[in-house]
Amino acid sequence: MVTKAWSAAKETNMMKDEAKDIMYDLYKTTVENLQRQVPKEIRIIKHVIINEDPEEQMCALKDAFIGRHLCSIFLWS
Repeated sequence: MVTKAWSAAKETNMMKDEAKDIMYDLYKTTVENLQRQVPKEIRIIKHVIINEDPEEQMCALKDAFIGRHLCSIFLWS
């Protein structure tokens, strides 16, 4: 709904640029707030499946569940 409102406001010539700027700020704030509401597990899964390389996927999973920057230890052992 917010995306449609921003898209319509951006494309019209009947609004002032200041109003378009406000609509854009509202759009960005809403998107950021919605992303924060996504459960941590879903964000981790989305991050992992973005990587196509199996080693990078394992590294991302280990970083998420074991700790940061431990990937190089597991890859070389």
